[in-house]
Amino acid sequence: MAGLFWLACTETDCTQGAKQSIAMASAALERHNVPADLADLARQVAATSAAGLAEELYVMGEKCGIMQRTRLNARNIVISNCNRGGYGVNAFDSQENLSDISEAHWHDNLFNGVVSDIDADDFKDVMEFNMNQVAAANGLLAPIEPHMSTHATLCGGHTTQGMRSAVAGCPHWDVTPTVDGRPNMVRVQRKSPSLAAAIEKGAVYLVIPSWFLKLFPGLAHAIQASGNTTQNIAKVVNDAQMMQRLAGLVGAGKTYDDVKAEVKQTRPKNLESLPHV
Repeated sequence: MAGLFWLACTETDCTQGAKQSIAMASAALERHNVPADLADLARQVAATSAAGLAEELYVMGEKCGIMQRTRLNARNIVISNCNRGGYGVNAFDSQENLSDISEAHWHDNLFNGVVSDIDADDFKDVMEFNMNQVAAANGLLAPIEPHMSTHATLCGGHTTQGMRSAVAGCPHWDVTPTVDGRPNMVRVQRKSPSLAAAIEKGAVYLVIPSWFLKLFPGLAHAIQASGNTTQNIAKVVNDAQMMQRLAGLVGAGKTYDDVKAEVKQTRPKNLESLPHV
C-alpha cells in the first residue's frame, strides 16, 4: 500500500509539475506578446532543424517585429556556443571564406547571417568559449574583446570571423589581400571594394532576441544546424570535423542512435560518410 501511495503521489507531482511548466511557458509567451502561430513555428523548427521552416520563422518573426535585420560590425560579434554542435569555427575555413569572398565580391543578399544578443546570464560562458576558440587557433582568429562583444552568430560565423581576422591582421596564407602574410585593408579594398565596405561598415544580420530563443529549448541549435543547408557564404563540415564532433558526443555518453539522430539533423553534405566514420 505504501508503494502504491508513493507511486500515486509521484504521478500527481509529475502531472502538477508538467502543468506548472506549461503555465509558465504560456505566461512567458503572453508577457512577450508572441503570436501563437509564431510560437508553433518556433517549436517545429526546434524539433526538426528544417531550413525551410527556419526561413519561414524569420519572415514571420520580422513581420511581428520580434526579429529585425540590422547592420552590425564584425568586431562586436563572437561565436555562439552552439556553433556546429559546440565544435565552433575552423580558423582555416574562416581564412578561406575571406579569400573566396574577395574573389566573388560581397553582396548583402548572398549573406544569411543570423545572430542573437548575448544574454547577461550567459555572457561569461560565451566569452570563455570564444577565448578557447582563439587559443586553439594559434593566432589565426582575432582576439576577443569582451567589452565590445554584443552579439553571437547562429549562422554566418565563419564569414564573420574571417572579417574579424582581417581587421586584426591575423596571419593569412593568401598573398592577394595581404602584406607580409597578414591581411591589409588597402589590398582588400583594391581586390573587392564591397567586401572592404562590409568589413569596415558592417554586414546585415537577422537579430533574434535571446529571450525568444530561451522560450523554445533547442531552437538556437536548430537554427544553427539549419544554416548548413541554406545558400549562405559558409563552410560545410568536413570529415575531420565530423570525427571531432562524434568523439565529443560519444565522450558525453551518447548512444549510436543518439549520435546518428543528432548529426542527421544538421544535414552535413558528407552525411554518407557517417557510418564509416
